[in-house]
Amino acid sequence: MHRISLILLMVLLLQACASGGKRAVKEPIIPVDTNPVPVLSPEQELLFNGAVEEMNSGALQSARSKFERLVDEQPRLAGAYVNLAIIAAESGQADAADALLTKALAANPRNVDALILVADQAQQNGRFEDAEQALLQVTAIDPSNPLAQYNLGILYELYLQEFERARQHYERYVALAQSEDVAIVKRWIKLLERK
Repeated sequence: MHRISLILLMVLLLQACASGGKRAVKEPIIPVDTNPVPVLSPEQELLFNGAVEEMNSGALQSARSKFERLVDEQPRLAGAYVNLAIIAAESGQADAADALLTKALAANPRNVDALILVADQAQQNGRFEDAEQALLQVTAIDPSNPLAQYNLGILYELYLQEFERARQHYERYVALAQSEDVAIVKRWIKLLERK
């Protein structure tokens, strides 16, 4: 009996080695958004833009109250929930941020900003496959999103140790990005080619 278990274990190990040990990636489920896009009044647009400005300048409490007013008036406004989640995360309230991201995705399941933040939260909590799925959803919804490509590259290289996938996403990032760090990512690609 013991010998049979040992033989089965050896067969499984040989199969894993023969397949290159490459982990299968689940295809992302692309959500369908059937919710109507909320139409903001001119006053609500001013309130939203003012809240974003306050958030960017560090006036988080004032921005929070404006976004909360907006979601009271427009409960399907995913962007307000996303910004509230950012404020909660910056205030050290991870559970509140998660709940707000859930509300954002309920309002608009195709909101790429919410999905990127979900991936970030999952990665910080060691849930790497959840992070991967959220980022793959972003790339399915918006294939030209450079931030998702960049984050997938980092996730595959540093956390999942899948260097070929990391290289592929870094290359997509370089092709899409318009920022200064492209040169750095090109160096990362060269390093990965040596692995």
